[in-house]
Formats: sequence, C-alpha cells, structure tokens
Amino acid sequence: MLREIDEEIWVAEQPLRYLGLSVGTRMTVVRLENCELAVISPIQASDAIVSQLSQLGTVKHIIAPNLYHYLFAANFKSLYP
Repeated sequence: MLREIDEEIWVAEQPLRYLGLSVGTRMTVVRLENCELAVISPIQASDAIVSQLSQLGTVKHIIAPNLYHYLFAANFKSLYP
C-alpha cells in the first residue's frame, strides 16, 4: 500500500528475495504537474496499488534507475503504456 512521506511523494514496499536473501523492494511515486505521476523503481503491481495510483493521478513516467530496479518495469509498462 502507498503511504505518503511528503507533499506529493508516496512510497510502497514489498518483500523480495534476491539470490536467497530477503532484500525487499521499494517504489517511489511523485505527483507532477497536471496530476501526472512518475513511478520510480516500480514494484509488483497489485490491484490495490493500481487503484491507489488511479486515485492520485495518471502514471506517465516509469523510471528504473539501474539494473536492480527493472524487475517490475515491464509489468508497469503494460499497465501504463
């Protein structure tokens, strides 16, 4: 579930195992002008996350800043082409 950490900024966290370690994963959402959303390091998109995002605005930008943050980018791209 998304939780607001500052004005126009939210995060959501999920468990993630990588190479046998529990490392977790965190997505950041920033609301830009005109209610456009930038999703940084997307996590697995659940129905709850998709619903919350739609209440905040429209996902227009999906950012996977490095090779460790791309795992769920394709899933988000299919939901928000």
